[in-house]
Order: sequence, then C-alpha cells, then structure tokens
Amino acid sequence: MDALQLEVDLASSRNDLLSAENALSESLNDFKTLIGLNKDANLLEEVYHNFSGSRSVTFTIKVPVLDWGENRRQVESAEASLQQYKLTYENDRQQIEKETIEIVNRINFARARVEVLSKSVAVAQKSYDISIQRFQAGTITSSDLQQMQLRLTDAKTNSLNALIDYELALADLKRKTLHDFEK
Repeated sequence: MDALQLEVDLASSRNDLLSAENALSESLNDFKTLIGLNKDANLLEEVYHNFSGSRSVTFTIKVPVLDWGENRRQVESAEASLQQYKLTYENDRQQIEKETIEIVNRINFARARVEVLSKSVAVAQKSYDISIQRFQAGTITSSDLQQMQLRLTDAKTNSLNALIDYELALADLKRKTLHDFEK
C-alpha cells in the first residue's frame, strides 16, 4: 500500500519536474532570442559550402557633376527605410520561429505529462481499490479511505488537466500554422 502511495507521489513529482524543465527551456529560448543567438546561424553554416562560387571584389566610384547632396540624402533615406523593413522582417521571422518552437515544446511536455499522469491514475486506482478492501476488513479507518479517495481524485484531475493542455497546444499549433499535425 505504501509503495503504491509512493508511486503516486513519484508521478506527481515527475509532473512537477517536467513543468520546471519546460519553463527552463522556454526561458532559454527567450534569452537566446533576446541576445540575438540563432540570428546568423544559417549564414554561419554556409561558410564552408559552395566553394565554386566567385571570390571576386568589385570597387565602383561615382562622382556627381552637380548634386548639392540631394541625391545622397534620398539614397540614405531609402537605405534607412530598407534597413528598417529588413529588421522588422527578421524580428517577425524570429518571433514566429520562437512561438512555433514554444508550441512544439508545450506539445511534447503535455504529451509526457499525459503519459506520466495516466500511469499515476492507474496506480492510484489500484491503491484505492486496496484501501476499500482494507476498510471493509476493518484494518484502516474512514479517514484513511477518504485520504486515498482524495489522492485518486487529485491524480484523475491532474491527468485530465494534462490531456486538456495537450489538446489546447495542438489546437494552438494548428491555428498558428494552418496545418493539421494530428493527421
């Protein structure tokens, strides 16, 4: 009986560990995005590829005859606008990538919780059934039986919450990517 109770407590502790690991993973992803890590990862991978490409350098000089700086200001303005659009695009792309990774992590975390907590429910049910038999035999009190019933209820509630979290994460991924990953 005590072993079954310890298994229920172990499953609950595993659930807490999975929650803490998921929070750590999300915090690390937020930190990486904040400091700009992963930003140039694709460019860094291409350094050692495509050796057959051209290695030439071009140097061009343009000397305006009559300009008074107007053309230079227009070019600088256009370059600044282009740079702003590029930065906005890159920021949006990184944000979408981060959100997708977070949703996939939530799905994996929720799936692991469902597996762990479903085993916890089975163990708690066995423990409760044994407690009923012990109560009928007169070896435990009604408060002990009530305590086992509360453990069973908590295990079922936690399992149901994990299943709901899993389904919500799948629905969120489907909504954000417009693709049904279950099928």
